[in-house]
Amino acid sequence: MKDQQTLILDSNKIEKIVKRIAFQIYENNAVETDLFIAGIWDRGYHLAEMMARELTEISPIKTHLLRIDIDKQDPVSSEVKMDKPVTTVENQRVILVDDVLNTGRTLFYALEPFMNISLQKLEIAVLVNRSHACFGVYPQYTGYELATTLEEHIHVSFEEEPKGVFLR
Repeated sequence: MKDQQTLILDSNKIEKIVKRIAFQIYENNAVETDLFIAGIWDRGYHLAEMMARELTEISPIKTHLLRIDIDKQDPVSSEVKMDKPVTTVENQRVILVDDVLNTGRTLFYALEPFMNISLQKLEIAVLVNRSHACFGVYPQYTGYELATTLEEHIHVSFEEEPKGVFLR
């Protein structure tokens, strides 16, 4: 039997949410000339790319994309890797991006590379916040707040059809 799923956000709604978050980021960082957007691979990175494109369209801020690789199933035992040296963001403003915030575990461990350098500011942006915070990680930018049970699953599809956010 195929998984039952309910469409929560279609691609048009996702685009509107990304535009809104980009405006919020711009408002909070309007005096900056550079901003680093670090996306957690893979869907968080795709969302970060969308936000960077939108910021480039609406503001003079120069955006720099960073890719963070982390084993979401076993973040404790795996090394968190970035596609650029962490010193690239030293004394900069960073927006850490992921698609779904469930318990906060992935974002908590994804912060590890930034712990031993000085940053001006680090903020978190997520497309969907499920509100099951167990790790004390809270986003400054949330696209959609959705109360779910722990048994339910949120699937975000940027690449394959149909595109959107689904509740399974």
